Amino acid sequence: MTHWSLAGGVPVEIITWLDDHSRLVLHISAHTTVTVKVVTSTFLATAKLHGLPASTLTDNGMIFTTRFARGKGGPNHFEHVIAQHGIVQKNGHPGHPQTQGKIERFHQTLKRWLGEAPQVLCRSYAGCGSRLRVA
Repeated sequence: MTHWSLAGGVPVEIITWLDDHSRLVLHISAHTTVTVKVVTSTFLATAKLHGLPASTLTDNGMIFTTRFARGKGGPNHFEHVIAQHGIVQKNGHPGHPQTQGKIERFHQTLKRWLGEAPQVLCRSYAGCGSRLRVA
């Protein structure tokens, strides 16, 4: 999951499901807030189209796992769903973002493209520069 600001400064959170082997983007969508419900629903929709994975690799955000959280809340809905399907959940080591290097690199490329895309697209459309702004 990554953050982006739309034109006018409207913040969105972007969730991406990436195949670890091929680096194919299986799903990408923007939301006001990415919640456990969004994580679970986008995961299941992606799995319906592409099949269930053997494992997932995510960071340690509470939308993906609660096992490192203080308290006794237990697993979140996403953790229950993947366990029900026999999917192994893998999480990056805290303080070691390189574990998620592929998705981090994709998000870096995505943000570069989002920052440049309106200008590139406007070269084909006269006057659209007045209608499109990059935050």
